[in-house]
Amino acid sequence: MKKVLLSIAALATLNGLFGQAWVEDSVTTGTSPNYKNRVFYSLANGEVGAVTFNTRDLEFYTGTPYSASIRINGAFGAQLFKCSGDTSVWYGNIDTTGISTGSTATLTPCIDSDETWTGSAFETGATGHPNYGWGVYNSTTHDVIGNKIFVFKTSAGVWKRIWIRSLGATTSAYTIWVADLDGSNQQTKTISKQGLTSKNFIYYTFATDQTTNDEPDKTTFDLVFTRYVESDPASPNYGLAVTGVLANEGIELVKAEGLPADDADYLDYTLSADYINVMGDKWKELDYSTFQWVVFDSLSYFIKDVPGNIWQLRFTKFVGAGSAKYKFEKRQVGTVSVEEPNSTIPAVALFPNPATDNAQIVFTSVNNAKMQLQVLDMSGRLVLNESKAANAGMNQWQLPLSNLTNGMYIVKLTDGITVKTEKLMIRK
Repeated sequence: MKKVLLSIAALATLNGLFGQAWVEDSVTTGTSPNYKNRVFYSLANGEVGAVTFNTRDLEFYTGTPYSASIRINGAFGAQLFKCSGDTSVWYGNIDTTGISTGSTATLTPCIDSDETWTGSAFETGATGHPNYGWGVYNSTTHDVIGNKIFVFKTSAGVWKRIWIRSLGATTSAYTIWVADLDGSNQQTKTISKQGLTSKNFIYYTFATDQTTNDEPDKTTFDLVFTRYVESDPASPNYGLAVTGVLANEGIELVKAEGLPADDADYLDYTLSADYINVMGDKWKELDYSTFQWVVFDSLSYFIKDVPGNIWQLRFTKFVGAGSAKYKFEKRQVGTVSVEEPNSTIPAVALFPNPATDNAQIVFTSVNNAKMQLQVLDMSGRLVLNESKAANAGMNQWQLPLSNLTNGMYIVKLTDGITVKTEKLMIRK
């Protein structure tokens, strides 16, 4: 957990600078009752992509090449069970008595985590390296070798038996055996995640035998509007399918409840990337007298987006009839930097961000110092270079941006001792 730290003077000034008007927005994830789409949303740029999620069965995490995480689409009916015994079960009959209720002694229900993207159903029982749940790391080949057999119900309701044979260390490819529940029609699937670390997941659909990698780049979105399975004490083996909002991996956020959103100050909270379900589905409830969704007031969320800006978001309505439509308001409330020990530039902020023709850089300096201010495009080309004198304490300078085109830039500030860099989005 990481605490956002700023000097006291910087906190007071930046908090006042970033007070902005609320902006209305909405996201629709598809027709009731399926709400079939998974929508990827940037607080700065709005919706950046969507995938048709209801027919997909497996999600292979690609964010790092060493992950062995494989999730299931439980929100749309997929179910996974781990067989007792070793892989010899593959060649015989699998006792599925009581599978619909989870009462069978030979099968263990497995569900995904709703707290992290990498906590997957196939990894149920994992104890950490070298035990990855569905398989064990081989120290000679560096592959993960499958040692568990699973029974799987696809989103289309078709039962299969699955053996994740291996995950290749050099190929980043899964080799998977799939057969009908009785063992017939065995096939071998190869699913590669090679070169896909810019995305969080690729997907596989049994009905079409198709692998898709149509998620947007993971650096382009902050939130995911989707159906997912959350932990449910009343149904611990299967969880509960809900409709809500999950944070992209690494996004820091915190819930502010018990006071009107306009009275909440993000400086009173600690933002954390520990859980993706801080927003989840708990900002609304169903009124059973009217069968309408009610959104809680006195509840908002502070979110640090991918570029490092701080936003506040409050939900205003959820329409569940006909389509899942989320209505909300958002506003940018700050941009902060992590304070480094012995830094001579303790705090830097850019405002507004995204910017159009002009932006302000606000920073604190420990000393009276000569500063070098540079702006570079993403190819490293220098587009602005200035030397200016800074005073000890708070400084506020204008960045002339009228000659720059839309896109992401790096703003670099240094006094020769400390170097600070911040991302700036220009959108005209």
